[in-house]
Order: sequence, then C-alpha cells, then structure tokens
Amino acid sequence: MNCYSDKYNFSFIVIGRNEGWKLSLCFQSILKCVETCSICNYEILYIDSYSLDDSIERAKRIPNIKIFSIIGKCNAAIARNIGGREAKGNILFFLDGDMELQTDFIPYLFNKKGELIHPFISGINYHWHYDEEWNLLSKEAIQAITKDQFQSTTGGFFIIEKELWIKQKGMDVRLTANQDIDLGLRLIKQGIPLLRIAKIGVIHHTLSMKNSNSKMRQQLSRHKYRGVLVRKHLFRNKYYRPIFFRMNYTAILLLISLIGTFLYPLVLIIYLLAIVLRSMKRMSMKNITIVLFYIIRDFVFIYSLLFFYPKKNNLNYLRII
Repeated sequence: MNCYSDKYNFSFIVIGRNEGWKLSLCFQSILKCVETCSICNYEILYIDSYSLDDSIERAKRIPNIKIFSIIGKCNAAIARNIGGREAKGNILFFLDGDMELQTDFIPYLFNKKGELIHPFISGINYHWHYDEEWNLLSKEAIQAITKDQFQSTTGGFFIIEKELWIKQKGMDVRLTANQDIDLGLRLIKQGIPLLRIAKIGVIHHTLSMKNSNSKMRQQLSRHKYRGVLVRKHLFRNKYYRPIFFRMNYTAILLLISLIGTFLYPLVLIIYLLAIVLRSMKRMSMKNITIVLFYIIRDFVFIYSLLFFYPKKNNLNYLRII
C-alpha cells in the first residue's frame, strides 16, 4: 500500500454530541484505516458540542488527538468550521461521531500515482437503524449506486481539499440542518461537483425515525432550515431545482391546497393522499404518527420559507487538548 503522506497530510475531523460507544467506534475505525492504509502523516480532531456523557473522556484516550469544545451556539456547520480552521492537513476528512469509517474505502480516493482523484469526494453511507435501547433493527444503504457518479450534494461524511474549503469559507453557520447540501450546491455551481464513489465509506449507527419520537422531534426542529436553502438557491442555482421539488413536493401540494380550498374545499384530499403514499413508501403505516409527522413537517417548511431568518453565529470554542 502506498504511503500517501508524500503529498498529502490528512486531517480527520470528527464532530459529535453524546455519542458514547459510537464515538469510540469512530475513533478506532480511523486508527485502523491509518494503519491498514499506511497513512504516514495525519491528525485527528474532535469537536464536541456540549456533550453530557463521557464523550470527551473517550476522546482523550486516543493518542495525539486535538479536542475542542464549543462554548457558544453549536450546530454541525459550526463544529465543522472549527475543525477546518484548526486542521493542519491539506486533506480534510469529515466524519460524524456516530460513523464507522470503512478501511477498504480509503484506497479508492487515490489513483495509481497516489494522487487524490477529485477535490471533493464522498461514498455510500450505510445506515444501521436502532431503537432507543440501541437494538439493531435494520440496515439501509443511502445513495446506493453501482458506479461512481458526479452529484450536486453531499451528506454526513466527505473529503475535501483544504484549499477548496477555505475558498468556500466552510459551511453556512446559520444552518443547523442542510448545511452539507448547501456546500455541495455552492461547489457544483462553481464547476466542482461531488464525486460519489460506489463504495461503502461509513457505517452510520443511528436511531430509526419510525421507532424514535425524539428523532422525529429533532427532524421537525431542523426542517425549518429548508426555507433558508430555498431562498439561497432556488432562483440562483439550476442544480437545486430538481432537489427542491423532490424534497418538498408534498409541502408544495399543501400550499396549493390551502390556497385552492377557498375555491374547492375537496382539493385537500389530493394533499392527504400524497402524504399517505409518501408515508407508505418511506415508513411503516402501522403508526399514524408517521403520517402526522409529514403533515407537521410541511407546515414547518411553509413557515420557514415565509418567516424564518436565522442569524449568523460566531465560532466560540476552547481547546481542551
């Protein structure tokens, strides 16, 4: 295996909050990849967002790690921007603390000369869904593709050249959600799409939404940031328009239905039918909560589009180690 450090220095940037055993698994997977893939020059950074568990103590067990604790407003964009600011490497490898990096993914990032094949890369995210007692329920591959593809947006893990990250000024810290979509849209507009490698890059250990009321509430609270995304990109970025309709088609139907109700009240039936079909496609229909979730989510989106204008947050943090 080639030693990539001749040209590249890796900065593995892990963000997390109350991840517990998943965080330890994340760090151990990074160390395993470093050893197996003969990565000579690297660093690991952990940015913690007000963890109340033993996350920081778990991080301290990792040799030569840099640990930072956010002391101001926190979200994933802020945490990643802190990591990008403090990283010394010219390759930034972003991971969430509940992700397990796969060793055989790293070699696909480089060509035979040991050069990075693209400045902005991700892979397949393999979700392992758990109930609230952390019993494994199911496994699902997100962005499951059979060959490498150029795409417009990324997800929870990605690799990016630091020079490119700096030019973009990192992520939009106003966004508590969809900050990764926003970054991908800004990059592709400048001619740099995401290269999605047809290989599982991480196993994502996460709660199943259909079995977790807390996960549903979290999703609803974050959904209002989609309105910000619409205002930023709908009329300025052609790559966002198909994403907009795919993500928000029931909310669009709801808005049309609310307006059309004054002329023909039964038009709401079309919207409700779309909600039921969406629920059947994505989740089990055994629980009516799923249907209510989608309805409330659409109202949240309409509210965010019209009235929600979050302020920019500063990067306030301390270095622990």
